[in-house]
Amino acid sequence: MVITVVDAAIAAGRVPNNTSADYLNESRDRETIIIIFFVYGLTFVFVNFRIWSRVFLIKRFGLDDGLAVLSLILTIPFLVISYKLTEIGSTRHYAYLQYVMSEDDVGHNQSWDVLGHIFYTTVMLLCRLSGLAFYYDICSSHPGFLLSMKILAGILVTTYIPQLFVFIFHCVPISGLRWPYEFQPEWAATRCIPWGVVYRINSSLSFVCDVLLFILPVSMLHSLYLSRRRKIQLACVILPGIFVIGISAARLILITQCQWDADHSWEYGPLLAVEVSEIGFTLIALSIPGIKPLFDKMVLHKDLHGSSWSISQRRRIITFRPRGSKKRHHEGV
Repeated sequence: MVITVVDAAIAAGRVPNNTSADYLNESRDRETIIIIFFVYGLTFVFVNFRIWSRVFLIKRFGLDDGLAVLSLILTIPFLVISYKLTEIGSTRHYAYLQYVMSEDDVGHNQSWDVLGHIFYTTVMLLCRLSGLAFYYDICSSHPGFLLSMKILAGILVTTYIPQLFVFIFHCVPISGLRWPYEFQPEWAATRCIPWGVVYRINSSLSFVCDVLLFILPVSMLHSLYLSRRRKIQLACVILPGIFVIGISAARLILITQCQWDADHSWEYGPLLAVEVSEIGFTLIALSIPGIKPLFDKMVLHKDLHGSSWSISQRRRIITFRPRGSKKRHHEGV
């Protein structure tokens, strides 16, 4: 007979009589891990198609592509940390953390959680800067959009700093990556910002950044000289990021709800899945424009040699509608 850690904790008398073994053994770890690795696998495919299209078809590898690749690489540590957190039971019921998890694993849970969200916050910044670099390539010749992009870049970097610091300096005295629970002895010796407040600050700023990043193309579509058909095509290419805003909002709602839930660790698994999905679908949304030349060549069998896919050509053929001017159509995109 195999003795589980739950059985051992019950035998040692660490578990109250009103907490059953079945309850402590409940787990959604498998579903969480499947979602996390499926989303990353899908993202990996999209980003690689994008890079293949840019390098071999467009013959160009830009800053936006480099940032996308760096984001994809730095997501791997977050995936590994997420997997380790589920493996030690961080996504189980709070009673599991309190009565079953070893002291070492409780410490690992706290450290990996903070470290993982530092990676998450950094990767999201790189993803957004990649999107901003793509927008810059398209319409940097327009003074209004150029100013908007500079302001947005400043906002992205400025909001990253409090997001990072709130995880590092969440306790006084500074506890580094440790974040003691109420049931631990060191809880009484430290003053910490409640975890719900930390996550809500991070999620709120992240949501604002996502909204600003993916609303900008709407203004671009309004200002470009394009026919309705061309605008619809462009919208289908650069606006899937609206879905990312929905994911970001879902993360904020989930954190707000479980902040007041005594069994908040039970929602930690879905939270990790949502966070990986936010990273993944941001990269997917920003990779679709880069994949379009590959789609045109392989599916629509278009000749790209005479097309206007290079950035320098795009800058020459894209024009903007001044205020008060009549609508004109430009079919160069």
